[in-house]
Amino acid sequence: MRPRPGGAGASALPVELGPGELDRESIAARIAAAVADTAPSGVLSLLALTEGTLPGWDAVPAGTAGTLALLQPWATPGWRAAVAADRGAVAAAPADLLTAPVQAQIWGLGQVAALEHPDRWAG
Repeated sequence: MRPRPGGAGASALPVELGPGELDRESIAARIAAAVADTAPSGVLSLLALTEGTLPGWDAVPAGTAGTLALLQPWATPGWRAAVAADRGAVAAAPADLLTAPVQAQIWGLGQVAALEHPDRWAG
């Protein structure tokens, strides 16, 4: 994969995960392989958007499990800010419809991550 240069000097490097790769080891290996010897300066995780449940764990949303698995290796020294995005999890205005309320679990997970690693969790 080649980095995509951004307007402010940042480069975006997409890392896609396949089925069965929502575990700590797989995510850490994919990120490490993508960034080579450079510590990533940040990550925007879209794992919360993963639909369905974790295989073998019918009550665990796959997006929540994937985000938690991302946070675990993110405690690696030198790795900086992580942000998780959701869609339809919370209402920004009274008329907004909640289309994916299960993704709101990411908000709670993010609050805990920010308390435990304030230097590594950005939102």
